[in-house]
Amino acid sequence: MIYRSNLVAPDLTSYFPFLHSRVMGHSFGHDVLSDWADKADDDPVFGEYKQCGLWTHDEAAILSNIAPQVQGDWLDIGAHTGWTAAHIAESCGPVTVTLVDPILKYQVFQDRMEANLRNVWDVLNAIHGITSEQFFARSTFKHWHGIVIDGDHHPGEPLKDAKGAIRFLKPDGVILFHDFVGLPVQEAVRWLMDEHGMSVRLYLTPHVVACCWRGKFIPPKHEPDPALVALQLWKRWPEMDWEPYFNL
Repeated sequence: MIYRSNLVAPDLTSYFPFLHSRVMGHSFGHDVLSDWADKADDDPVFGEYKQCGLWTHDEAAILSNIAPQVQGDWLDIGAHTGWTAAHIAESCGPVTVTLVDPILKYQVFQDRMEANLRNVWDVLNAIHGITSEQFFARSTFKHWHGIVIDGDHHPGEPLKDAKGAIRFLKPDGVILFHDFVGLPVQEAVRWLMDEHGMSVRLYLTPHVVACCWRGKFIPPKHEPDPALVALQLWKRWPEMDWEPYFNL
């Protein structure tokens, strides 16, 4: 099932010729997008990445409605083959996007990403086939207007990304996290709230999107799938009462 909320977004599926969409075990009946439809599920190289879920159509629409408020320089951590970068590029006015993902050090992945982003190539600033930790350690760029974090989800890694990102974020910048359903991402968001006073809006989607910001940014209103609302996912996370942060 492809859920579409009140938020309108450009349909960029034609940019990604090997995109495929299917329900996954974690997705509550929603279709999840992946690249590499041209490869077998048991392919020794691409099988793992074929199972790597991208932002759903509705999650991409949330990003597409946030991006126009954040004109300027964007950083895409865990860029994979360009799905989020394409939505930022298509939705903004004057903008540049820098992509970071260690898989991009392999030519076959970079070739796929370049093919997917051929229609927005003029707004790509740089491509880095390194880890986010390596990127932040080497970076001298200040400051990012918007940062998407959808990289390593192992315990402690999203927190490292948050600590790296906040060092280079503009005073009125925005940080978006995918996969807030996982405790490591929740830890990163909570740290930004507690240590840096960032405001947070959670978007109820299969993966849950977290939007963290400073300044006058206004997060768009989102009407989630009623079936997801009925599940009351926030009750599954007793460490903190997240319910007030959902846009219901």
